[in-house]
Amino acid sequence: TQLGGHLAQHGPVIDVDFDRGALLPPDADLFVWIQPERVTAAHIARLQAFLASGRSVVLAGSPHRLIYDDEHHFHGTSTGPAWADLLRPFGLQPTPDLLLDRNSGPAIVSLPDGPRPIQAPFHLRNLPAFRDFRPLPVQARGGLAFAGAGALQIDPSRVQAAGWQAHVAATTTQFAWVHDVPETATTIESLGEGLPVPKQN
Repeated sequence: TQLGGHLAQHGPVIDVDFDRGALLPPDADLFVWIQPERVTAAHIARLQAFLASGRSVVLAGSPHRLIYDDEHHFHGTSTGPAWADLLRPFGLQPTPDLLLDRNSGPAIVSLPDGPRPIQAPFHLRNLPAFRDFRPLPVQARGGLAFAGAGALQIDPSRVQAAGWQAHVAATTTQFAWVHDVPETATTIESLGEGLPVPKQN
């Protein structure tokens, strides 16, 4: 809702059910697809044709969804295969792990009694030292925040075969670790130790 309101300052915004119909308005300049639920060959072909016409696409999603039981407990659930199905033709693969980083901060989340800021190591903060926006025509300012993100792996040979180039715009710090996504209520405080990993995309 906030993104739509911001974009509406620059032009008309149209909501489309792309998951169901794989159709896009012919005069759209930018398509934003958030957390796809269904991805078919028709969706991929439509996106590739849209991009080939010189227009832009933003894809946003995660392999899992986090549910906050209260301010100390949470659990996760898979969002299904659609996110991986969408990224595969572009040479990208989401990892199913819950990504955590020493550089984290509070995020406003939905609790049973209403929204509240919660501090958690999976509420990632991305600072300028860990991103590279040089290919963008306009430099974005400020920090980026990710709540419950999954990392992305790049398959260089698949990227090249698909005719694309991959540019890593943001990473975690070198102090990142991963956990399995808990399927039952787990305390946020218990995530202090996990499998250390190098910087994650």
